Amino acid sequence: MEISGKNLLGFDSSSEGEKVFQAHNPSNGEILPQTYFEATKAEVDMAATLAEEAFNVYREKTGVEKAQFLETIAEELLRVEADLVNLCTLETGLPKARLSGELGRTTN
Repeated sequence: MEISGKNLLGFDSSSEGEKVFQAHNPSNGEILPQTYFEATKAEVDMAATLAEEAFNVYREKTGVEKAQFLETIAEELLRVEADLVNLCTLETGLPKARLSGELGRTTN
């Protein structure tokens, strides 16, 4: 799983913000290496606009289409599970077993 630190806007990524930040591992205070870009107001506005547009399409889908969409999301989460759990463990200090369990409940 590659993390760019950019903001995801639809199918694109953006890093217009000048401010960046890094996460800290709460269990030891270590600053983690990944740099994240702070979203600008324009990026937040674009994300909200795209979310509204996506919802307007999604609301017209049948129950079967919605189920397929959600199953696809679950499959993608499971595909990156190891990397996602490792990163979340570093950023939250929560144990891997708990995060894996939460991911399992989410994808079921």
